[in-house]
Amino acid sequence: MTMVIATYIASSNWELDFELTEDMDWYIRWDTLYVKHLNDSDYTEYEPYNSVEDSLSQNLRRPTWVYFDNDIVYGKEL
Repeated sequence: MTMVIATYIASSNWELDFELTEDMDWYIRWDTLYVKHLNDSDYTEYEPYNSVEDSLSQNLRRPTWVYFDNDIVYGKEL
């Protein structure tokens, strides 16, 4: 049996007008960045500049890697 695997990479990007430091508590969930700033008690939500949905719709045209029977035939190994 022949096996072909196509792998796609999609990502989200945030452009922040502040430094995200180790002193801040932050996490990403469902493509939203949540930041708890030093003096704030609540998390502030930040939507991505480019979302994973946009990235995926653009990147589905061509896979990042293609494997044929476990050998890479297109792309680079990580």
